Amino acid sequence: AMPTAAERQGNFAQTRDVNGALIQMFDPATTRLDPDRPAGTTRFLRDAFAGNVIPAARFNRAGTNLLGFYPNPNQPGRGASAIDNYFSSAPSQSNQDRVDLKVDHTITSNHVIMTRYNWFENQNITPSPYQNPASPSTSNRLPGLSVQGRHTWLITNRDIFEHSFTYGFTESIRTTPGSGFDPLQLGFTNSTVQGLKLQAFPAITATRLSPAGIPQVAASSNRPEVYQYKATLTMSRGNHTFKAGLDYRTLAGNIILQP
Repeated sequence: AMPTAAERQGNFAQTRDVNGALIQMFDPATTRLDPDRPAGTTRFLRDAFAGNVIPAARFNRAGTNLLGFYPNPNQPGRGASAIDNYFSSAPSQSNQDRVDLKVDHTITSNHVIMTRYNWFENQNITPSPYQNPASPSTSNRLPGLSVQGRHTWLITNRDIFEHSFTYGFTESIRTTPGSGFDPLQLGFTNSTVQGLKLQAFPAITATRLSPAGIPQVAASSNRPEVYQYKATLTMSRGNHTFKAGLDYRTLAGNIILQP
């Protein structure tokens, strides 16, 4: 749900649930222990705001600035509530590119070589439904490469030797959503901003309100690689076929996190 025009002014007199029941706003400054609480328990009381209206003097500067990043409702809410009062058709994107090359060459009747090259890059981009830093678009780029060379040797009509070398990697490159946003412009203090690991729009969650921002993760690159050498000797003797082979692989993983 997006805050209505009245709610942005602190007026919750018409803020109701789907069944039409008023959602009461309580003053946190009046929180106190309930004198009638059962023995050995902890229970608190709070006073409701008069008329269900929060006075402007009680507004928090950062909260007021954050409201400017929430879009206005663009459709009626569900039932008597403001739930589902905003719709966005911002599209997600998936861009996929690929190059595949393969060459077979017969050197002689006994020797054949093959080379293969495969490259791809996929980029998945999530939409920004608010069209502002409160709903940053995220990008995940997935490039990859595979190269192989293979040699087949017909030693005799009954014996074949084949060996190949393969190198490949896939990579996941993630960017920091909303990076570069200065939280100072929201009204947070210097000491608060200096304590943040990342300079980005903060993740905001509140009851009844659609979330803003997303949990921050550092930009990262994850690149596992594989080197493989494989050799096979096949021998035919009468009604029997014998095979012997070698498969050697080296796996490496490289993970880079942005400081």
